[in-house]
Amino acid sequence: MQATRVSADPTKAFFVHTITRDIKLEDCIFDLVDNSLDGARNLLGNPEPSLVSGADFSKFAVDIRFSEDGFIISDNCGGISLDDAINYAFTFGRRENDNPESYSIGVYGIGMKRAVFKLGDSVAIRSTRAAAKGGAAEEPFVVSIDVPRWLKSDTWDFDLDSADPLEQPGVEIVVRQLHENIATEFTNPAFEINLRRILARDYSRFIDHGLVIRVNGKKVKAFEFRLLQNDQIRPFHSTFSLKGVKIEIISGMAAPPSDSADPEEEGEKEDRSGWYVLCNDRMVVAADKTELTGWGYDKKNRWHPQYRGFIGIILFSARIADQLPLTTTKRSIDRDRDIYKLALSRMIELTRSWIDYTNHRKASLDEAKALEKSAVYVSAYATQPNNRAVYPSVSAAPRIREVTIQYPKLQRSVRELAQGFGDPGLSAREVGSRAFDYAYDELVRNGQ
Repeated sequence: MQATRVSADPTKAFFVHTITRDIKLEDCIFDLVDNSLDGARNLLGNPEPSLVSGADFSKFAVDIRFSEDGFIISDNCGGISLDDAINYAFTFGRRENDNPESYSIGVYGIGMKRAVFKLGDSVAIRSTRAAAKGGAAEEPFVVSIDVPRWLKSDTWDFDLDSADPLEQPGVEIVVRQLHENIATEFTNPAFEINLRRILARDYSRFIDHGLVIRVNGKKVKAFEFRLLQNDQIRPFHSTFSLKGVKIEIISGMAAPPSDSADPEEEGEKEDRSGWYVLCNDRMVVAADKTELTGWGYDKKNRWHPQYRGFIGIILFSARIADQLPLTTTKRSIDRDRDIYKLALSRMIELTRSWIDYTNHRKASLDEAKALEKSAVYVSAYATQPNNRAVYPSVSAAPRIREVTIQYPKLQRSVRELAQGFGDPGLSAREVGSRAFDYAYDELVRNGQ
């Protein structure tokens, strides 16, 4: 039988569903912000990211507006060149001859398309390109996408037309005919509050260096990373390189450790403790307290309320984005990448030193608190290089060994015993503790 070719072409509907299915609405918006920042970074000459220093982004702004009627994001970050628009910006995935911009966060070349397909059915992407030195400005253009019509067409291409120039060189993306679930989300006040909070945190390095981000006209204020410091407390701050990737780590005491093991001790207050992981200045993991960042690694030292107050920040920087340990959504870390495994060993060491301190301070709690109280807050990014995290040295005290006693009893009996102690509101744990103390007094102390 003569060989016959079998069609294996993907359908557009399947492709669009696949790339938009597992990404959150907020993350789609962040993909568009990333594109703006890549444009700004390119205009600045693609400066190397750093936790200490950074390029001046004060000339750049990103405006995000949304309602149930539509979504608009605009910037003044230089725009898309006509050549890039025709050959790269609107392709699904990077071409082999595509040279990614230095220190970009984009890896796979699907962020903008995935975002607009997630949002709605009518899309217009306008661009006005900044003129090169000594050169003429390029003609502004618009790429309009009628998604339902495009899905039915035989081509994967989009139409590019001339357009009126924007007020400043940059990009404006307008999405109308929002999907019903997206329109509903945009009317929820909690969505805007949460979006603003995450933008403040995840783009804090850019905002610290002058970038303006507005959400529905309101300016976003950067999340502050501060650590305590004095003669007895010195944060860890070190930089090293592995396999062409620069890694910078800062960690230390953002607040004194908790005295309580009660997970609800802080009430509704946000717990900012944990590890923060950045890739090329963009935060991809925040306040993590899981095995991903070393807590509970190899079933040891799982996160516990006692460890509140620790903050660690790690920045991975690479000229080529696919060298970074990113997942496809850019919202987590690929823990199987060798570069991350090597960095994780250092992170676990820093986690361990904090755990050791929180255990030691129990022996001389008043002394530890006095030393902690004298510390002052400094910006985490202003800390000096230091290859060892330093925490207060407290006096050793005899260790009192304790054991936990657990045993099941009928709930009715426990309630009756609580009544017998004169307090029916006692918890089961408190009833058990009082029962032990009662038996100990009767059988041990009074029997001596």
